[in-house]
Amino acid sequence: MPENSPKAEKFDYCIVGAGVVGSSAAYLLSRLKKSVALLEQFEFGHEKGSSHGESRITRYAYDHPIYVRMAKRAFPLWAEIIEASGENLYLKTGGIDLDQVHGKGIADCRAALDTEKVPYEILDRNELKNRFPQFNIPQNYEGLYQDDAGILNASLCVRTLQSLAKKHGASMESNSPVVRIEAEGKYLTVTTPTKNILARKLILCAGSWMGPLLSGWGVRIPLTVTQEQWAFFASGKRDDFLPGKLPIFIEHGGVGSGGIGFYGFPIFGQDGVKSAFHQTGKVTTAESRDFEVDKVQLDALHKQMKLLLPDAAGEVIHTGTCLYTNSTDTHFIIDQIPRHDNIAFFTGCSGHAFKFGPVIAELMIQLLEKKETEIPLDFFSRKVRVR
Repeated sequence: MPENSPKAEKFDYCIVGAGVVGSSAAYLLSRLKKSVALLEQFEFGHEKGSSHGESRITRYAYDHPIYVRMAKRAFPLWAEIIEASGENLYLKTGGIDLDQVHGKGIADCRAALDTEKVPYEILDRNELKNRFPQFNIPQNYEGLYQDDAGILNASLCVRTLQSLAKKHGASMESNSPVVRIEAEGKYLTVTTPTKNILARKLILCAGSWMGPLLSGWGVRIPLTVTQEQWAFFASGKRDDFLPGKLPIFIEHGGVGSGGIGFYGFPIFGQDGVKSAFHQTGKVTTAESRDFEVDKVQLDALHKQMKLLLPDAAGEVIHTGTCLYTNSTDTHFIIDQIPRHDNIAFFTGCSGHAFKFGPVIAELMIQLLEKKETEIPLDFFSRKVRVR
């Protein structure tokens, strides 16, 4: 090796990307006594990607039984992480899905929950008004209530996973962008500006940077990166919107918003109700995004709040942006690089992956360790998802 070459270190695994998936993988692997190098191109805990912020929804209510099955694994995995760390990462609030009577959103959720035998309640408009008077429920609407839904403290979750991984011996490398990856011989060589990581196996989970990273291996997946935004709104009746009074909520029909999906949280992390539209942000790239809040979108969000939660639609307290990396059908892609069974990757978070971070990491580990998975990985194959 030339004198000016970066120094080399050997590991069982190298993980590229220290968001919720990569940090989960580092923890799970280091707990299994594997030697692990976790590489992050920026500072740990940065706000340039998709794993930061005060809150993420966690829930069973999904429109496909595969995701319900993943949630059945995610809840106990998060419970194990909470027990191992002593950190309070999850707040149970219950969750309500709102849709038109006989609407597809709730119908698909009911079918998926029934398939996986997860309990829920269907509430008609009068029952919704009695139980959750904060909502201005439209005519001909109903709700699906599931008691286990709640909030994951996003940034704290990622910091906690990284702390646990470090405690179990993982090497944590911030400000370490990948310069190149070579796959010759017994070890993969991952080169950063300061060192060469020699790893038997590689996990790629670099969020909105995955498209260019995969294309270097000849894997071209149609991904669209969007810059999404959210806001916290003040309420003159604060006590009515605290956890225990207000559940997390998802509105499928898009009341007054042209069919746009809408979701939100009780007061948590900031002194206001957080809400956002789903998958409505402008198309961008990880490198070109501008972090600027779109005033038109913010006004539309404020209008939506006034329609559905009028007493929680006061002034904007705080707002910001994050990135979605969207697959063509919003399903995740979990697979391996062709002809390289020692490299696994995850992409296509599509704005709903955070709650599943430890499960996605576990699936990639099982894939690389050639172990049977409880979740059928064929569903997430790039050959299935990319048509």
